[in-house]
Amino acid sequence: PRSVSLRARNPGAALEAQTTPEESLATVTISPVRIGPSVLARAWIVYLILGILVVAAYFVAIDPNLQDAAYNLCGASAVGAMFIGAWLWRPERLRAWMLLAVGVALQSLGDVMLSFLTSSDGIEPFPSAADVPYLAGYVLIAFGLVELVRAGNREHDRTAWVDALIVAAAAAIFIWVLVIRDEIASSADIPTAIVAAAYPFFDIVQIAVVAHLILGGRRTPAVILLGAGFGASLVADLAYAVLSLQGAYHIGQLVDAGWLLGYLALGAAALHPSMAISAAGPPAESAEQATVTRRSLLLLAGGATTGPLVIALQALRGEPPDTFAIAIGLSIVYLLVLGRVVLGLNRSEERRVGKECRSR
Repeated sequence: PRSVSLRARNPGAALEAQTTPEESLATVTISPVRIGPSVLARAWIVYLILGILVVAAYFVAIDPNLQDAAYNLCGASAVGAMFIGAWLWRPERLRAWMLLAVGVALQSLGDVMLSFLTSSDGIEPFPSAADVPYLAGYVLIAFGLVELVRAGNREHDRTAWVDALIVAAAAAIFIWVLVIRDEIASSADIPTAIVAAAYPFFDIVQIAVVAHLILGGRRTPAVILLGAGFGASLVADLAYAVLSLQGAYHIGQLVDAGWLLGYLALGAAALHPSMAISAAGPPAESAEQATVTRRSLLLLAGGATTGPLVIALQALRGEPPDTFAIAIGLSIVYLLVLGRVVLGLNRSEERRVGKECRSR
């Protein structure tokens, strides 16, 4: 017998068959199994639904001894989804998505390491080797988010960064009062205090870059899911820090939902087809972005009210106001607000002069 190649409709598919010399040679058409674009475009929905079911089972159905495994599965699934989404949709900002994927992978690795380091009675060592991938993941995620929304228009970028820094500076006042101050005070030594303060510090950095992503970029479905994912994780981080200071945190509390849903939102963002589009705001939007719009006025007003809100919060907790920290934080917020107003007025003046020149 001799070998005959049977050609398929898909050039990459071929079969080898054994025939006898007496048999006539024939071309056989083979239809490959293909997954349609519409099916792939809905993969993020399937992933999100399945993930939510796992999260629900984590709290109501999974044995407490298996909760760590379910938690780590959610983290690993997000990492896999981010790499698959980058391979599937070939995004314009591929490097940004790779930085995000590696950063999330490092934080998921930290989860796995912490699972092995936690004692049988649920006590988590701190600081520990797991802090290394956790903190390194923060850095890569920050760089990835900046790269994702980086625009070619410097004016647009500058304005978006001022808006984002106003949000971060206002949040930093709350985080200092609620978390950082007490964590430093309760630390046994300087290295422990540095590691303890590093987490809320990187949370503030992440607030800035996520605000820059939302305020300065195109709000595509993928960007909205990214913002929701990192936002949920940030809320969980801060809630965990407050509970830890009170000695009230244990595995399986509702705060875990923030991290779990955060992982799922990041994976869904990478699987959504809109992740292929650059999140950077188009140059045409930069003119309006730079002026003082209603949204920016609300942002500025919110930053200006941070001080009274923090003082009221401390009064409710029966604490004296941290006058020095609030004064420094508000000074930074007010300087940023002033800079934002100046940018808006300058841009409005440029547009007015441009219209007058065109009308002549």
